[in-house]
Amino acid sequence: MVRVAAQMTVARMLERDDFRKRYEEERPISIHEFLYPLFQGYDSVALRADVEFGGTDQKFNLLVGRDLQRAYGQEPQVVMTTHCWWGWTASTR
Repeated sequence: MVRVAAQMTVARMLERDDFRKRYEEERPISIHEFLYPLFQGYDSVALRADVEFGGTDQKFNLLVGRDLQRAYGQEPQVVMTTHCWWGWTASTR
């Protein structure tokens, strides 16, 4: 965990909109919230992912994966995002 966390800075984590806003408003950000993007990103390292597809709400986490891949000497994955569709059909979103 320390090795993965050492690859990221607090400043980089604060680039995520919701973290930045909460920090500016002096609202708490839990450690586990900071760790989530790191470990989701590490999945890309562990899988040696070439491409990852996710919702726009996951864009920051996917880009952290690219950063970690570079740090671990891997070619960064291609990231593709799409708008989130809530529910099983477009009528339930």
